[in-house]
Amino acid sequence: MKISNKKIEKVFNIIIKPNIRCIGIDCASRTGWATIVSDKKSCELDYGFFDIDTTDLYYKYDTMIEFFRNLIEKFQPNVIIIEDTFLRFNVNVLKKLSRFGMIPYVLSKGQSNRIFISPSESRKRLGLPSNKKKVEVHEAFKAKLNLGIKDEDIVDAIILSICGIL
Repeated sequence: MKISNKKIEKVFNIIIKPNIRCIGIDCASRTGWATIVSDKKSCELDYGFFDIDTTDLYYKYDTMIEFFRNLIEKFQPNVIIIEDTFLRFNVNVLKKLSRFGMIPYVLSKGQSNRIFISPSESRKRLGLPSNKKKVEVHEAFKAKLNLGIKDEDIVDAIILSICGIL
């Protein structure tokens, strides 16, 4: 999907840096990812999610490693933005999500600027409400860019990827 820089810059009141190749990653059991390539006039956006239905956590780690290795090798990002984890209710969930986030971080060592960013910080950078419910933030974001994407993991990853081209 191609989006003009002028549109993104206008709706979010930001300035896009050209010639950036960024991957935004929203780590979870179902991990959203988005790639964005900026040039002087537009941004090319692609997105998807990684999901594997298994109770074997080590198999999930290994499969996720292979998935991100392939994505990073194919896309060759110079920036990777990974949503940071936070303790909400369960320390075991925090441990698992932290491990998920370290997979693309380690795989891109030496070739990408790697940044962990909190959900509230990524929203703030785009002028989105950071104190609202996730659904409200997503609706505001999608309305600004006229996106028909319904998947919340992908929307989060797109927000992160745009933060990587600022």
